[in-house]
Amino acid sequence: MYIARTSIKGKPFYSIRTSFPENGLYLSRELMDLGTDPRMFIRYPQGRSFYVDSVVEDTLRAMGEAVDYNELERMFWPFVNEEVRRRYQGSCSRKTGGTETVDASTIHLFDRRRLSYLRTGSMNQRQLAKAPDKLFRGLSEKSRDELEQQFMADERRLPAREIKAYVFVIFDLQRHFNTLFAREMPQALDQDKVADHLVTELCDLNRDRRFWAGMAMEKDLHAYLVRYLIMFFDTEYQKPRFLEDLEFARMNSRRYHRQTGQSFGMSRDQVYAEAETVFGVASQTLKKMDKREIRRMYRRKARELHPDQGGSHERFIDLARLYEELMKNRA
Repeated sequence: MYIARTSIKGKPFYSIRTSFPENGLYLSRELMDLGTDPRMFIRYPQGRSFYVDSVVEDTLRAMGEAVDYNELERMFWPFVNEEVRRRYQGSCSRKTGGTETVDASTIHLFDRRRLSYLRTGSMNQRQLAKAPDKLFRGLSEKSRDELEQQFMADERRLPAREIKAYVFVIFDLQRHFNTLFAREMPQALDQDKVADHLVTELCDLNRDRRFWAGMAMEKDLHAYLVRYLIMFFDTEYQKPRFLEDLEFARMNSRRYHRQTGQSFGMSRDQVYAEAETVFGVASQTLKKMDKREIRRMYRRKARELHPDQGGSHERFIDLARLYEELMKNRA
């Protein structure tokens, strides 16, 4: 079992779900609605310890689930009061996998790349094929929905400075470039080309039946993948640590720079005029929007212009650049 988080009109909602085997695949089903705040199901006797309200266990048993109370504590642990968490000193830390034997080759490569980066922080994944199978135990016998919920929770803990590099690594974008620095210095590459390759990889993954096995595929870019577009275009690479690296990146950005798209090099008035045409929203209204409103508007348009819906890669990339310009200097 696991706690899943979804977003409805920008507001988070939580529920308990479970993965189960059926015809050789792992599916997921809803067990219990937790509303907008799972903390309401946590009790603190005298403020010194905690337990999960019995209504959760009773509801799950009524659904025919065999309930392990230790598992319930593990599931609700991220929502426990911080002071109580410190007092427990990690005794309820999350399990990362069982003791079963796992054949890593049965785990989707994209999942292995994600787990590898989240565990090691390394951009060099050449040794991924040599990683011990036990590293991937936590990815076995789970539905695609449970896996995505697990990765989303882990990704929320990524430092902001690593997010863009994380996307670069997990989609293996370095393989599209022959330059020696591609693996370790993605910020020195032609970012238009990087973005083009990212869109292609996203589209390919969106159509990958093995990846979505046991879960309905969507014509539009799946909501579980949209987040990677936002992560890539809404963050910046970590700044180089050494002056020579900075100079190297500057020289190569000049070498590989090309003029494309309309979003870069535009004045603020031109950006809003272009956005008014693309999004169909008045400039004055756009100027008053906060980041959340712009992000919601962008996501709707991104689904409409997605290449799988007949849109072109060029328009899709230009839309992302325009979004990036609108998000600048926003609160």
